Parts: sequence; C-alpha cells; structure tokens
Amino acid sequence: MASKDGPNVEAKLNQFGEILYEECSNRYGEVTIREAVARTKGRREKEIGDLVASRRQLRKRWRKADESEKEGLEVLWDEIRSSLVNLRRAERIRRRRKRKEKERSSFFRNPFRHARGLLEEKTSGTLDVSKEDLEEHIRTQYSDPARNNPLGSPGYVPRPTEPSAMFDTSPPKLSEVRQAIQRARSASAPGPNGIPYKLYKNCPRVLKLLWTLMRVTWNKQSIPSEWQRAVAVSIPKQQNAKTIEQFRSIALLNVEGKLFFSVMARRMTTYLMENNYIDTSCQKAGVPGFPGCGNRSRPLRGRRKTCMSYGWT
Repeated sequence: MASKDGPNVEAKLNQFGEILYEECSNRYGEVTIREAVARTKGRREKEIGDLVASRRQLRKRWRKADESEKEGLEVLWDEIRSSLVNLRRAERIRRRRKRKEKERSSFFRNPFRHARGLLEEKTSGTLDVSKEDLEEHIRTQYSDPARNNPLGSPGYVPRPTEPSAMFDTSPPKLSEVRQAIQRARSASAPGPNGIPYKLYKNCPRVLKLLWTLMRVTWNKQSIPSEWQRAVAVSIPKQQNAKTIEQFRSIALLNVEGKLFFSVMARRMTTYLMENNYIDTSCQKAGVPGFPGCGNRSRPLRGRRKTCMSYGWT
C-alpha cells in the first residue's frame, strides 16, 4: 500500500476533500440559504392600520366641521380610540407571547448558544478597507523577518531530565483518529474544501479511508498543501464595525489536517505527562484529568453566596 500510493499520496489528499464534496453535493444536494420573506400583516394589524387611517380622516373632518357636527365626530373619535386601545393591547400580548415561545424554543434547542447570545455583546458590521491596507495589516501582524533564525536555549530554563517514556512515532492508529473525531465539535465551521466534522462522524468508512491516507503521508513524512491552507474570516468586535482594528480574524483550516494534528497533539501531551515535564501545580489548562474553569468557579460562587447570606443575617 505504501509503495503503491506513496508517490501520489499528497495529490490524493489535496483532491480528497474536493472529490468528497462534489460527490456528496451531487448525491445529496447542497443546503441553500433561504431568502428573507417579506412579513405580511396579520388581521389585527390590518384593523389597527385601518382605524389609524380612519382617525386621521376624522381629525381632518373635525377641523372643518361646524359646532353641531363636532359632537357626533367626538363620539366616533372615542369609539375609534377605544377600539385602538383594545386592539393594540391584544397585539402587544400576542407579540410578547410569541417572543417568549421563540426564546423558549431557542433555549431548549441549544441552551449553551442561547445563554451565550444573552451574555455576549452584540456585534455587527462589514469590513470596509482597501486590498493594499489589508495586505499590509496581514504582513505586519503575521510575518516575522527572523523566523528562520534559531532561537537557541535560554539560560534561565532548566534542562529536563532524560525521558523515561519515549514519544510514540508510529503511524496514526484508527482508534486515535476515531477518538479525535468524537471530541471534535460538529458545529465547527469547515475549511476551504467545505467538508465538516459531521461527515466523518456519520460516515465511518470515509473516516477509515482518510486514516489510510494519513498513514501513508506519515510514512512519506510529507504534509499536504491543503492541510496548510486556511481561509481568514473577519469577525466584528463591536457594533457597526468598519476598520481593521474593529475586527478579529480567525483561520479556518480543513478538518482533515486538524484531525491529523490533533492526534499529534494528544501524543505530545501524553509524552509530557508520562515524563513529568508539566508542573500541574501551576499549569492546568490543556492537561487532561484536571477540572476546568467551570468546576473551579462553582465553589467560589457558592462561597460568595454564603458570605452574602451571612452579611444579610
């Protein structure tokens, strides 16, 4: 297998996502973004509009009417006003009930996203900048003229002891790839080839084919160019954002490369933990087996509530 597919493995992996996307789109179709449908007025809203127009005409008639006619026009005015009050009250109740139902369904559909939308600051805007300014910003932010110069070993960092457990240099195992795809978020945005994690989660035979190509590229020690290519997406940091400083950019990589490197990251973590190269007394982020921020914030929140209750008593 390695000798047969070795010379063409990079070309196969570069075309793997495109072929997969084309096959899936031809067989199952593509999800089209629904166009916004113009909202039509309901029966009560139409009645309110008709009453407002009638009240406007009645006001004009009242200004031109004689004293004998104004009394009857005032009676009509009171009737229209009473009807408007009742209809508007009913419309407010209907809108409030509909808004509550929408919020409730959104919460039960995805509680985390709903809560995040309530707490996060509202953002909007479109990047309005010339191509030259954007390229200059990218060049100054993400380039390093001294990237090829070796850093060397700083004197203040102690040398680690010899490792007791060696780094696993064997090709990726299918179990490792399956574990990586299980931990991946299905809602993660796809990379340039448009293939999401969800496809590999639901198609184990396609995942096995990708694993076979991963093993070949591991033996050839060649990283495909498609795994190194990313699409930059600018996300506004505040409302009505326009300039570069008001946006933050994220890079969307192809999920095939992210799966491959997540296996390598897992092996690196195992290597560091088995050799006691990480001081878990001060480093807990990214280390498996240690509670995250949520578990640590609950005791603090409980103590704060206890202190508040003692203060009130």
